Amino acid sequence: MPLTRNERVALNKKQDKVIVSDGAPVDTDLTEGLPQIRKTSEGLVEYVKSDNVVYKKVLDEGGKAKRKAEPQPKLEKSILEDNLDDTGYIKFDNGLIIQWGSKTWTGTETTHTLDPAFPNNFFFVTGDIMDGSYGTIHYVWKTGLDTINFRKNNASSRTTGWIAIGN
Repeated sequence: MPLTRNERVALNKKQDKVIVSDGAPVDTDLTEGLPQIRKTSEGLVEYVKSDNVVYKKVLDEGGKAKRKAEPQPKLEKSILEDNLDDTGYIKFDNGLIIQWGSKTWTGTETTHTLDPAFPNNFFFVTGDIMDGSYGTIHYVWKTGLDTINFRKNNASSRTTGWIAIGN
């Protein structure tokens, strides 16, 4: 990602002093092309992100690198559990759960029980008719932490796809 104008201007200004922060940065702390120096258990470490890859070098007292800069793995949230079926979910280690699925139903209203239910918050649900039908008024909403409701304006059979996010 190219630098913004403000980032380019900041790079061209003389820096009065070096700012040293504590701990290794996470991926979102780093701006493409702007180095950061951090105090870690390894000593002073310089980090820089280039083409979305984080590089680091450990500095010795003379300012020289103790070892060659090497790419670091991208910092990502871990998946704790998943079910990648047509109706499935992903649970992340930060508590976020994303669920999806489809339901074929007849009538003007129906419900779907989420499995697993969201333990704390049900943030969002959306859905749409998947079978190419047009002109059908269609609503999707949540009830509690475990139920999705669907409503349409006629009783014909329709397939609805949905996605829900919570924690």
